[in-house]
Amino acid sequence: MKRFDSVIGWGIVVLGMVHCAVTFQAYKSATDAALWFFTGGLALIYGGLLNLLRAEYRRPGIRYASLFANLSLLAFAVVYAGRNPMRALHDPAAWFLFALLGLATFFSLRR
Repeated sequence: MKRFDSVIGWGIVVLGMVHCAVTFQAYKSATDAALWFFTGGLALIYGGLLNLLRAEYRRPGIRYASLFANLSLLAFAVVYAGRNPMRALHDPAAWFLFALLGLATFFSLRR
């Protein structure tokens, strides 16, 4: 299970890196919208790294921090998808994100 838990953490990190890289394709200049889009990727990277720390060290403080990060990222993703549910339903990246964050939350809740 620890290996699968780490794969989930790395998946979130990679998704965050892809999100950051896409910023330069989606936006032609460093507008406020582009910077906010980029920080969404950074948030995913930091959340994924917290999950990797939790999977490796199994300390309560790291577990609580990763649980908070996972729940807040998952809540934000749900609210964002709720703004345009048809688009989210047809977006494979959204499904991948929900799966990764849901599994990471599950692992954070386990002792």
